[in-house]
Amino acid sequence: MVRTADRVVRSPRIAARRREVRAQKRRRRRRIIITLIVVAGIASGAWIMMRSSVFSLQKIDVVGAVSLSKQEIVDASGLHVGQSALGIDYNAVAARVRVLPGLADARVTREGSLGVKITVVERTAALEVRGNGQAWYLDQHDVQLSVNPSGSVPTVFLPASFDIAQFTQDDENNVLAVWAKMPNSMRAQLTSFQLLADHSVAFKLGTTTVVLGTADQIDQKLLAVQLVAARVAADHKRLVRIDVRAPDRPAAQIS
Repeated sequence: MVRTADRVVRSPRIAARRREVRAQKRRRRRRIIITLIVVAGIASGAWIMMRSSVFSLQKIDVVGAVSLSKQEIVDASGLHVGQSALGIDYNAVAARVRVLPGLADARVTREGSLGVKITVVERTAALEVRGNGQAWYLDQHDVQLSVNPSGSVPTVFLPASFDIAQFTQDDENNVLAVWAKMPNSMRAQLTSFQLLADHSVAFKLGTTTVVLGTADQIDQKLLAVQLVAARVAADHKRLVRIDVRAPDRPAAQIS
């Protein structure tokens, strides 16, 4: 049997509950709309502030550049005066600068509220390597440099059969270790270093060839050279060649 409409009984309590549910939904929608408006306002304000001249980058300082120009470094950084000073990723800027040839490191920091300082460390030549009529300058990490050093650095001559690719980081470390330990009186007589075919290190002191080997026992080896040279000089003779690879048994050629 079908129930007719005039027989439907409506409960006042149910009707009130339905009105309350509808009211809650309206209030919830209003809260969501208000929240969205506030968020949009904050985002718009932040966007406007970031592009406002009030927060624009006023200066970019570059420190430590010698062979590279300030403009080359600024161009590599991707920064420019007038851009927003807010939200700069200093690590990312430093990474872009470090790829420039001739740089060992770069650091980017904020300077004041609207400035940036880029501090660079350029690679410096530690050795001049010569072979087959060519010359290369290397920093202390065996990296070839495209510019000549401003000051004098030790020179290493390669065997005739070698090219620069055969001069290893170990070879450079050996030469630099000997140079660092060499007394000033000996450095004053130094003509050049030589790399032998077996990658041993030798060097010229005036007309005397010193075969040193590797950089182990450097102090003992250099002392042996000084003692033998002094003894030969006292005998009014000339030390032509001395091999101190075994420093307790130096082998000398005297004329």
